[in-house]
Amino acid sequence: MFLQKKTDQPAGKTKLTKTVNLPSQANAARFSQDGRFLVLGCMDGQIRLINDSYEELPPIALHQGWVQSIDCSSKDESFASGDSWGALAYHKIQRGNIQKVWHNPKAHSGWIKKIALSNDSSTVASCATDQMIRLFSTKDGSKIREWSHASSQPMALCFSPDDKTLVVSDLNGKLDEFVVHSGEKKRSFDASIFYKLDRIQDVGGVRSIAFSPDGNLMACGGCKPSTGGFVQGMTIIKIFDWNSGKELKTVQGSSDNDGFVHDLRFLNNKELVAVSSGQPGNGKLFFLNVEENQPYHTVSNYPNCHAVAVGKDAKKLAIVATNSNSSGNGKVLDKEKKYPANFSPVHFLELLS
Repeated sequence: MFLQKKTDQPAGKTKLTKTVNLPSQANAARFSQDGRFLVLGCMDGQIRLINDSYEELPPIALHQGWVQSIDCSSKDESFASGDSWGALAYHKIQRGNIQKVWHNPKAHSGWIKKIALSNDSSTVASCATDQMIRLFSTKDGSKIREWSHASSQPMALCFSPDDKTLVVSDLNGKLDEFVVHSGEKKRSFDASIFYKLDRIQDVGGVRSIAFSPDGNLMACGGCKPSTGGFVQGMTIIKIFDWNSGKELKTVQGSSDNDGFVHDLRFLNNKELVAVSSGQPGNGKLFFLNVEENQPYHTVSNYPNCHAVAVGKDAKKLAIVATNSNSSGNGKVLDKEKKYPANFSPVHFLELLS
């Protein structure tokens, strides 16, 4: 879904209102349609809710793998979720509880990288490591259409503002626009700067896509990789004129430690917010005016950010980060000489005019 907002007033700076520490790490976050709930997809297979009083509500453990992607309806309090085992599900929030509408454990034969709801909330699209693009009805989960993305592994997708086409990005730094009713490829956008072949390793990929509320701009985020293995690279955002397909701007970070832009969202027709995760333990939240060449406001004290959610009035943000002193190599031990699991602090911010 792309955010509907009329004003183009600048977002200004941010004020931290609350931090909620989850018991596990989260990959994805979106606010519900009415803004009362933050929906989080977590690595322990659970979907969690945080209400507008910053209380964590009872989770649902429907998924068996990492909940990789979440998208919320713009019509009601429903949302879709996809996981690393290829399962796809649709849910409704009723009285603060998550109710399953349907669950397809074999939607894909590989890791679902991203899901997206159409703007009319009738269809959920998904892409996975099986290199398939699939469309499902949100009403009953029935498969509407599918086609192969054989050229490269798809990484992200997003419906166009009129729901007639679907934009799919891939590991090799290309964005393809497909006609929804046929699966026919209509045109492509070049983002090859997001890709690098490092020895025998494919590195990079376009990780996030978003449209401006008026539908005139498309932005995509990722990384300009410099190395494979312990991947490092500069953050990259490209902005395209959606109607003409012309690239308008490339905004590049300044350090190879900045890493990937994992998520980005438009605040209005001229401004967007994005989060990044880099090595070692680097993360940023930054705000960009599409007419400028560098972010006008950056917050650099949130390690390894993976998602940013924008509230209904575009005055409230939720940032999914990673705990400080996190470690994936087992060297960091607690007082009992045990390896503590990482977790996600969720930072709620107010945008100040």
